[in-house]
Amino acid sequence: MGIAFVLFNLVIAIFILRNITVPGKSLSTPILVIGGANIILYIAYYYFKKCLEVRPKICPVETDEEPQIPVKKRQIFLFLLSFILQSLTIVIGIVAAYFYSNKHQSRNSTPPESRNMNDICYVMDFFDNHDMWHFTSATALFLAFIGLLTVDDDIIFVNRKDIRVF
Repeated sequence: MGIAFVLFNLVIAIFILRNITVPGKSLSTPILVIGGANIILYIAYYYFKKCLEVRPKICPVETDEEPQIPVKKRQIFLFLLSFILQSLTIVIGIVAAYFYSNKHQSRNSTPPESRNMNDICYVMDFFDNHDMWHFTSATALFLAFIGLLTVDDDIIFVNRKDIRVF
């Protein structure tokens, strides 16, 4: 799986290096894309591995072996809560990406020229597109971190040496 992550980052790096040669492009957006793509990739990988670990507890296969440790309703609830929080993160993150891509300023122009490109404040006649980008991206990051904090709450009483690490 590590090789897939490295290849993914190489593809992003090549794409960004190709686009950065265009005059007038800044480096902040490509860095944001690399960071965001890696966070999404790692969180998706972790949830995939967590689903593989939790699924046999929820839907046990009937065998002649000794029974598995029964899963508690609390464990299922916490895992589903975490999944819901991550789903909300994706939805709000898409809204944040919309606001970020809908730029109404330019770092490559003078401050007065950039100010003239600003849009009207359309949310409560006070917040503009850039403010909405900050609000939605901060909300998405908060939900992502809360989801990550709750995904492993089902193993809170498991001895540390018995926790499977992947």
